[in-house]
Amino acid sequence: MSMDFPTANQPGDAEYAAWSQPIGPSVPTHAAPIPTSVPLHGKHVDLLPPSTRHVTDFWCAFAAHPEHDKLHTYMLDGPWVDQAGFEEHQNKFVQQKGMAFFALVPKGDEVAVHTSDGAERPALGRFALTNVAPYNRSCEVGHVILSPKLQRTKAATEAFLLLGRHVFEDLGYRRWEWKCNDLNAPSKRAAERYGFRFEGVFRKHYIVKGRSRDTAWFSIIDDEWPLCRAAFEDWLKDDNFDAKGRQKLGLKEVREKLEGEWESKKVTMPEVKDGERGR
Repeated sequence: MSMDFPTANQPGDAEYAAWSQPIGPSVPTHAAPIPTSVPLHGKHVDLLPPSTRHVTDFWCAFAAHPEHDKLHTYMLDGPWVDQAGFEEHQNKFVQQKGMAFFALVPKGDEVAVHTSDGAERPALGRFALTNVAPYNRSCEVGHVILSPKLQRTKAATEAFLLLGRHVFEDLGYRRWEWKCNDLNAPSKRAAERYGFRFEGVFRKHYIVKGRSRDTAWFSIIDDEWPLCRAAFEDWLKDDNFDAKGRQKLGLKEVREKLEGEWESKKVTMPEVKDGERGR
């Protein structure tokens, strides 16, 4: 829903100044496109519209093994004990209106996976664009769950680069949110690693599985995205990894280094004018 209610005599900057009332900058009021599940391809991972095959992959990747139950502690659903029930639920879940789901399918040899002869590489993770507000040009990455095999890999990191580029550069959104249970320390660390900034906590926000949940809010806005994108790209470069595949600088370190360099050189972060995004 748009929060813009035009009137016949909308006050201008001069009127607000005369009234000593600070007001936000004027911005274009067009709606951004509603996200859909479209293929997004990277060097280390592909983001694909989830298929029934991918849902079966999800069961094998993060639902079938008892040790994976802990992956669902902070999720809104799961853990699961029955494959048929899981797949029935997930096949409906990933097709819900108002959300764009993506299956994360790693490429290359970084993530060891076993496939049958001629089989496609399996999906080892899932996330979605949700809480979409096209008139405010805001959306959230949610329902994030990654197989332990996919966690802490180039493929996982590149997945968020691909999704961020899609949100800001393809669709023209101004704000990209990350929300999680305030007790979910790994999720909060991941958000900050990817460049999302902590905004605060909504206390007693939800009741989930019979327990009270406080929700931590994070976001990246369009003004911050160029730095975040440059950091993602620099971190993923081959020369940031040694012969054994170990990173030399962490993503947060790369971003802070870049920010310092840009500030010292008075580099203005590249940007696209708000009215030209998503056109």
